Amino acid sequence: MKKVTDPKISFNQIVRIAVMSGFMIVLGLMVFVDFFTYNKTFAVAAGDYRSKATGNWNSTATWETYNGSAWVNASATPTNGGGAITILNGHTISVTANVSVDQLIVDVGGVLTINSGRTFTISNGTGDDLTVNGTLNISGSCTNSGNSVTKVGGQVNLLSGGANTFGGGATITLNSGSRYKAEDATYTNSTSIWTVSSGAVFQHNVDGGSLPQATWSSGATCEVTGITVTKPGNLDQMFHNFTWNCPNQTSIENLSGKIENVAGNFNFISSGTGSVRLGEPENYTLNIGGDFNMQGGTLRATSRSLACAINVSGNYVQTGGAFSGNDVSKDNGEGSPTISVTGNFSIASGTFDMSQYNASSAGKGITTLNLYGNFTQTGGAITETATNTGKGDIYFKKTGTQVYTLSSGSISNQINVTINSGSDLNAGTSILSGSGTFNLSSGGELFIGSTDGITTSGATGNIQVTGTRTYSTGADYNYIGTAAQVTGNGLPATVNKLTVNNSNGVTLTNTVAVSTTLTLTSGKITTGSNELNVANTGTSAIVGYSNSNYVVGNLRRSIASTGSYDYPVGTSSDYQLLNLNLLAITGFSNVLCSFVAGNPAPSGLPSGIIYNTKYYNTMLNHGYWTLDPNSALVTGTYSVTLRGKGFSNTSAATSTDSSDYVMLKRANSGVAWSIIGTPNYSVQSIISGVLTTSISGLTSFSHFGQASGGSTLPIKLLYFNAKANNSKVDLTWSTASESNNDYFTVERAADGIRFEEVLKKAGAGNSTSINNYFGTDYNPINGNNYYRLKQTDYDGHSTYSEIKFVRMSIGAIDQTDLSIVSLFKNPFSKSFELNFNVPAAGIVEFSLLNASGQKVDGAKIQASEGYNSYEFFDKKNLTTGIYYINLIKDNQKATKKIIKE
Repeated sequence: MKKVTDPKISFNQIVRIAVMSGFMIVLGLMVFVDFFTYNKTFAVAAGDYRSKATGNWNSTATWETYNGSAWVNASATPTNGGGAITILNGHTISVTANVSVDQLIVDVGGVLTINSGRTFTISNGTGDDLTVNGTLNISGSCTNSGNSVTKVGGQVNLLSGGANTFGGGATITLNSGSRYKAEDATYTNSTSIWTVSSGAVFQHNVDGGSLPQATWSSGATCEVTGITVTKPGNLDQMFHNFTWNCPNQTSIENLSGKIENVAGNFNFISSGTGSVRLGEPENYTLNIGGDFNMQGGTLRATSRSLACAINVSGNYVQTGGAFSGNDVSKDNGEGSPTISVTGNFSIASGTFDMSQYNASSAGKGITTLNLYGNFTQTGGAITETATNTGKGDIYFKKTGTQVYTLSSGSISNQINVTINSGSDLNAGTSILSGSGTFNLSSGGELFIGSTDGITTSGATGNIQVTGTRTYSTGADYNYIGTAAQVTGNGLPATVNKLTVNNSNGVTLTNTVAVSTTLTLTSGKITTGSNELNVANTGTSAIVGYSNSNYVVGNLRRSIASTGSYDYPVGTSSDYQLLNLNLLAITGFSNVLCSFVAGNPAPSGLPSGIIYNTKYYNTMLNHGYWTLDPNSALVTGTYSVTLRGKGFSNTSAATSTDSSDYVMLKRANSGVAWSIIGTPNYSVQSIISGVLTTSISGLTSFSHFGQASGGSTLPIKLLYFNAKANNSKVDLTWSTASESNNDYFTVERAADGIRFEEVLKKAGAGNSTSINNYFGTDYNPINGNNYYRLKQTDYDGHSTYSEIKFVRMSIGAIDQTDLSIVSLFKNPFSKSFELNFNVPAAGIVEFSLLNASGQKVDGAKIQASEGYNSYEFFDKKNLTTGIYYINLIKDNQKATKKIIKE
C-alpha cells in the first residue's frame, strides 16, 4: 500500500494567502459600495448605461448596460432613447459626435467633455435630465431642450468657443458647493433659467458678455474675473455675494450705477492695470448687506457731482488696492459720495483716498464716511489727494461706544473727524492726525488714553490734527490711561461729564467745571493749584469715590439750600472724606473744599479744650480740611462730618468711646483751634484707623480738624456766666467737683481772639461738693466783651471754658463805635476775614480800594448790633500790593490797610 504524505506549507505561502484574501475582501467591499452607491442614485433598470472606462462616448467599449440581472458589455452607445446614463468616478468621457441624451449623471470624480464642433443635446425626459456632480467641460455646444432640467453639484467649465443654450422652460440650478465657470463663450442668460443656490458660484470669466439673469439665493456668489476692456451686462440684479477679480483688465470700466443691491459681501480683488468706477453720470445707491472687502485693484465710487451713496451693513475691510471716493480723470473728480458703514472699518494695506478733486468749487469733491462701528488701522493710508478744496469727512455716529485703533499706517492731508452726539469714541493711546479738523460734538464722548491728554495744538495728546480742534463744553470726557495722565489744555473749562478711570491718576492742566456728573471709576484726580468744580447742585453729582478714587487738591461743589454733599478729598496717600450737610442756607451757591496735609497744631493743644465735661488736648497730625464758600452765609446752619486717616500720633486715638474725639474749627491758620457748634457723638467712631467726627449748628466757614483726649476734667464745671450790671460785668461760675485745682483766671477780649487777664481766684484743690465763685470786671470795654474761664492745675496745666459775650454801652458813643476789630489774614492771598463792631443793626457799606483810592470791589453787609464777621473772597484775581478797607454806616467810617500777596 502506498503511503500518503501530508504536503508542507511554508510561512511565506501563508503570508501570500492572507494578503490575497484581504485584497479580495477589500475589492469585494469596493464593488459592493460602488454598486450600492450607484443603486442609491438610481434604481437600476434594464437598459440603463454606465461608463466602463475612460473613453469616447461614441464607442461601445466605453459602456456597459444592465440586462435586468447583471451589467454586461454594451452593444450600442447610450442616447435619449435608452435608460439612465451614469459616468462613474474616475472616468473621463469625450463627446466626439453629436448626441442627444437625458437622465445623465456625471458622478463625483467623473468628467464629461464636449469637444469643439460637437453638439450635445439634453432632451426633456423623465426627472432631472442632466446632473453634474463631477465635471462638465463644454468646448462644443451643450443644448438644453425646452423644459429640460439641469442640476449642478460639481463644476461646469464653459470653455472658450463653447456654447450652453437653453430652450424655453429649461432650467439650470447650481447647488451648494458647485461652480459654473463661463469663459469666452456663449450661454443663454435670460430670466427664469438660472438659479444659483447658497454656497454656489457663477464665475463670469468673459470679457464683456452678460451675466445670467439669475435667482441669486442667500449665500450665492457671482464672480466677474474675465474683464479686459469691456464690462459685463446684466449688472442691475439683486446679487448676494459679488466679486470683481480681473487681473488682466486694462480699461477704465464705468459700471454706471448698475450694481445697487448686494445682499451679502462685495469683494473687489483686482482690476489689473485698469480701474472700475461704480457710477458716473447717474445718481445711485449701492446697498451691501454684508462686508465690503477691498483687497486689490483700483475702485472709484463716482466722478460726477450727483447723489451717490454706498451703504454697508457689515464691515469695510481693506487689505490692499486703492479706493477713492471720486475719480479725477473724469469731471475733475467733483463727486461727493457718502459711505455709511454699520459695522467696523479696518484698513491694513492700500489707500483709502477720500478726494481727488482738482477744481475749486466749495462743497465738491468731498467723500463722507459715516461709521457706526469700530475703526482699526494697522497699515495703509487714509488720505485725500485733491489739489485745492477737496477733503474727507469722517463721522463717528454709533449710539454707544466705538473704538479707534491706529497701530500703523497713516492719516494725512485734510481728513476732518467728527464725533457725533450720542457717540462715545474710545481712542485709547491711538493718535488722530492729518491736516484736517477735529470736532467733539455736544452730547458725544471721548475716551482719552494718551499721557498728555488732549491738546489745542501741537503734536501731543490723542488729537494731533493740525486744523482746528473743537472740544465741546457739552461733551463727556473719559480718561482711561494705564500710565499717569494730565488732562491737557484741550479739556474745556466746562464739560458735561468727566470720568477718571486710571489707577495711576490724572492731573488737571487747568481748572475745569463739570456740568452734570463727575465719575471716579479708578484712580485720583490731582488738581494742583487748579480747581475741580462740580456745577451740578445734585447731591449725587459725584459718583464712584472710594479709598482709592478721590480728589487730591481743590474740589468745589455747587449746592442747593438744603442737602448732604460729600467731598471726596485727600492726599496722594490717604483718603480724607468730608461731608457738608446744609439746612436751609442762603448767601452762597458753592463751596470749595481741600485737605491740607501736615500737623495742624505742631505745638499740640497745651491749654486743652473743655466741652461737655471732656478735656481734649491732642490735635491729630494728619492735616486739616478747608471749606470756603463763594460768599458769606446769611441764614441757615450746616453740619460737617470728617473721616480722617493717616495720623501718626495714634496713641492719642486708641479709645473706642466716641466722645473721646471731637472736631475743632478755626477761622484761619492765624487763630487757635476751638469747639464751635455741637459735636454729634452718636455718629462718631474710630474703625480701622479711620476717625469719624461730626459737628452741627455751624454758621461760618473755616478750617476743620480732629482732636482726641476725653480724659477726666480737673473740674466739673456746672456753669460760667458773664452779665452786664450797670457799668460793670458780674462773673459767676460753679463747680460740682474739683481735682488738683490750683486757681481760676477770668480772661477778656474785645475781638474774641486776643484775651487778657481780668481777675484771678483760688481753686478748692480737691473737692466733691458744689463750690460757687463770684467776681466783677469793673472796667469792661465800651462795646464788645468776650469772657472765658481758665482753670489751672497745681502742675501748671490749664483748660478753658466756653466763651461768653457781653455788649456794654458806657458813656457817649462816638465814631469809634463803628470799628474794625481784626483782619485775618493780612497779608492775604485768596480771602480774608473782617471782624468789626457796629453800634446798631443795619446795612454796612464795604469797599476795597487800591493804593490810588479806586474802588476795586465791594458789598453791602447786613450787620447785627455789636460784633460781626465778613469773609471776603478775591474773585477778580487782584494784583499784589496795598489796599484799603472802608466801612461806612450812618455817616460813620472805619478804615484799615491790608496787603494782597
